[in-house]
Amino acid sequence: MWRGMQVLGLCVILGLALAGCGQAIRRGAAGPPTPVPTVAAPLPAPSQPEHPAPSPFPTWTLDLSGGPSPTPGIVLTPTSERVQVGQTVPFTLYHQCGIDFEVDFDGSFWDAVHPEPRPAGLADLAQDGTMTLIDANHARFTWAGGTIDYTRHVGPKVVPGLCA
Repeated sequence: MWRGMQVLGLCVILGLALAGCGQAIRRGAAGPPTPVPTVAAPLPAPSQPEHPAPSPFPTWTLDLSGGPSPTPGIVLTPTSERVQVGQTVPFTLYHQCGIDFEVDFDGSFWDAVHPEPRPAGLADLAQDGTMTLIDANHARFTWAGGTIDYTRHVGPKVVPGLCA
């Protein structure tokens, strides 16, 4: 039993000595104790808004598989918010690549009822006006020079590539 107490006492003394050595090492030869660096817990990721603000431009995804369309191209994803039937909202029609290239309205893309010829009186690259949801599948773009009627695009919007 005496031997067991000797071993226990030796362990306690050795533990205290090691703790003291650690303090001496951190303190250096002469001077106050140096704080021991600690590893901070990682910061939580910034919270994402439940519904991010819609972008004025559609999301573009390059599809080289030929997936939903017979030819590979760029798949557009609409980013617009939904509107009520009969509601008219300010709208800019970007038409450099055609009057129904990327018409993103009411959470969908839209196809011009008569895409060709391009209506006279449109500004060079973009035309400011309004878009009205006529019913679930029809919309009308109106500007000072006229109107363009649209039908809701069915399926993914795939374009063959970027236009110049």
